[in-house]
Amino acid sequence: MRILVVSPFQPHPAASHGGGVYLGQLLAALEHQADVATVCFAYPDDPPAPADIPSFRLPRLHRDQLGRGRVLLDQVRYAFQWGVLGLPLEAAKHRSGPFRRLLRRALDEFEPDVAMVEFSVMAQYLADLSSVRTVFTDHEQGESLPPRIGPGAVGRRRDRRLWRKYTRHYLPMADLCQALTNEDAAQLEKLTGRPVAVRPPLIEIPGNAVSPEETDPVMLFLGDYRHHPNPEAAEVIARDVLPAVRAEIPEAELWLAGPRAEGQVDSLARYPGVRLLGYVENLASLMSKVRCLVAPVFSGSGVRIKVLSAMAHGLPVVSNRLGMQGVPAPAQAFLSGETPAELAGACGVFLDNPARAASAGQSARSFIEKHMDPVSLVEQQLERIRSIM
Repeated sequence: MRILVVSPFQPHPAASHGGGVYLGQLLAALEHQADVATVCFAYPDDPPAPADIPSFRLPRLHRDQLGRGRVLLDQVRYAFQWGVLGLPLEAAKHRSGPFRRLLRRALDEFEPDVAMVEFSVMAQYLADLSSVRTVFTDHEQGESLPPRIGPGAVGRRRDRRLWRKYTRHYLPMADLCQALTNEDAAQLEKLTGRPVAVRPPLIEIPGNAVSPEETDPVMLFLGDYRHHPNPEAAEVIARDVLPAVRAEIPEAELWLAGPRAEGQVDSLARYPGVRLLGYVENLASLMSKVRCLVAPVFSGSGVRIKVLSAMAHGLPVVSNRLGMQGVPAPAQAFLSGETPAELAGACGVFLDNPARAASAGQSARSFIEKHMDPVSLVEQQLERIRSIM
């Protein structure tokens, strides 16, 4: 079987963001049972394409890497596509004639049996894949909205309407639709009127677990800060959660890891106990130095790969309902809170009780080992593909 994976970025297990890591691990597992190739946008800070997987890449720059003239030109183009053509803003940013041509080239040269289209922004290319069977997977039940579009809340309301219209138009073009959680699948079924399967996330399980009971009282938050839910959460934790924790545990620290922590996130270093790490390549080494992951989410949907990765390493998690969505972990594996005070109390339990942190971490890792075995998840995906072929 020949599978072409269509993605908005280069999938790679060493990517700096959860989506890239997840897709990279999925491809690594798939290639043991099928011939796999990728077609994607490629940014300068992306990891290289895996040597053993053919990759069709369209070079692209981030906005802060473009000249002022190019930024203004892009803004005019996006405004036209958003305001006149009616594309959601993030989908408009991924609408590309050169990418469409690259996709046709990938179809001609790789000759896939099926195309796996990942993320909502790429659903618009389902129309170019009519010659093969298609599997579309939505990672966030529609793309999460930018924090601000135009004046006030008017732009966000319009963008939300455009996402609903976009979803109803493009998703029925796929032979099979999937989401990562039961909640997202139910929402998409309601919106499109067609069945939506659930593809549970796949996570690499490291050979050795960490020992949170041996660390200092350090909380970790990590993420790619270009994705707006991450700086949003980091600010709440540094401004509202950490001071309440330090009132009880003065030596407690918050480490903020991840790339592109400019502006809003950089300024969080002014809070006592906050340490900015930037991008950390060795995730296992980082997690071995902290007591728990604190990862509440206040906007968006889907599954948070950082939560699953921490659990796979044997690190306990503090989050909220939205942050644990799609992760039916046992109660002993994590602590939850919705308000800053509740989150601070949950963090304090782990920071002040190393044995409790160790026990929760062991439960978290056991859950991942039992429910997210890569072999069985990949076989489930392949069986679904066979069913539409």
